[in-house]
Amino acid sequence: FNYLHDSVSENIQNLKLGVHCPCTQETFVARETFQVEFFSEGRGDMARLGMRNTKMPHILVMVTGNAGHSRRRRSLDNDPYSKDEKNCRVHQLYINFRNDLDWKWIHEPKGYYANFCMGPCPYIWSADTHHTRVLSLYTQHNPGASASPCCVPQVLESLPIIYYVGREPKVQQLSNMIVKTCKCS
Repeated sequence: FNYLHDSVSENIQNLKLGVHCPCTQETFVARETFQVEFFSEGRGDMARLGMRNTKMPHILVMVTGNAGHSRRRRSLDNDPYSKDEKNCRVHQLYINFRNDLDWKWIHEPKGYYANFCMGPCPYIWSADTHHTRVLSLYTQHNPGASASPCCVPQVLESLPIIYYVGREPKVQQLSNMIVKTCKCS
């Protein structure tokens, strides 16, 4: 990463770092090397973004562990958050509006379970559309390929919030805020 560090310190713009990790965790190898590509400006999908601030570039990484929870489950029936399920599923994620997003305008609720989808999409789980089936089969026959079905939200619910305009409380439903179920697509 010396090239990246030198380029940033010399204020070279239009530098992009691309990393692709497949949706499945079955093929993950710890400390695996990955390829770094620097894309050209001529690509149509790489529109130049204006420099809005002078902050240094950074990379955000999320890693989920296998650490168990201290509480016991009463029942695993119809539990969308079951740790026993290894494939595409809903994972709980609580977001506090003020602390996590610095949103002070929402009075109630203080936070909510937004949740997110994650997990591998093997062929048997990828029967939603013909496109997804073809991608899954393609990945099976071409393990190094980057095109594979991904775990995405299927059913989302709205979240009622209370906020104030001046001293007058307002109630509004924010649509598609809570992930309830996931699918491979």
